[in-house]
Amino acid sequence: MSSDNPISAAQETLDALRDMEAGAELPTEGPLVRGLICDIDPEKSDLDAAFTRPTDGLLSMDFTSRTPGRWLTLSLSLGGESLADYGVVGFACTSTAPHSVDCRVSLRSGQEGGFHDLFFDRRMVSFPTESLHVDALRIADHPELQTETRWRNLMFHFDPRSFRLVLGDLRIFVA
Repeated sequence: MSSDNPISAAQETLDALRDMEAGAELPTEGPLVRGLICDIDPEKSDLDAAFTRPTDGLLSMDFTSRTPGRWLTLSLSLGGESLADYGVVGFACTSTAPHSVDCRVSLRSGQEGGFHDLFFDRRMVSFPTESLHVDALRIADHPELQTETRWRNLMFHFDPRSFRLVLGDLRIFVA
């Protein structure tokens, strides 16, 4: 990866996941792999999670919820570099789920004293047949993307309930 690519950290994380042996179980606490974290509301949620590297995709996620919490996110670190030299930032994702699952996707930027979420326009929806979702943000429309930040993540915000979802592939891009 080129060091001048502002999303090279995310690409390296996804490559590490792709290089894992199919069927490998991933940890349920801490990072799934370096740069990829599942965050479950620790105070209100009673939810079990299982993650594997499926033979037919990038990441299988299985959640069983007894008590839904306030949040459930999958977070991919993008680094904190400015995106000012680019016109758009986005992602392309394929997914499947036995029953429809939808989520909102955002870019979360770390700021002094907290963070800011910038949501993509469309919800990602997964179905029993493979779904393709592509979404992008115009960088010129969002000043917070034009400066360096402490950190920036691509966040998948799921409803904290029971579901199974397989990410077939995930690509992050700037152009």
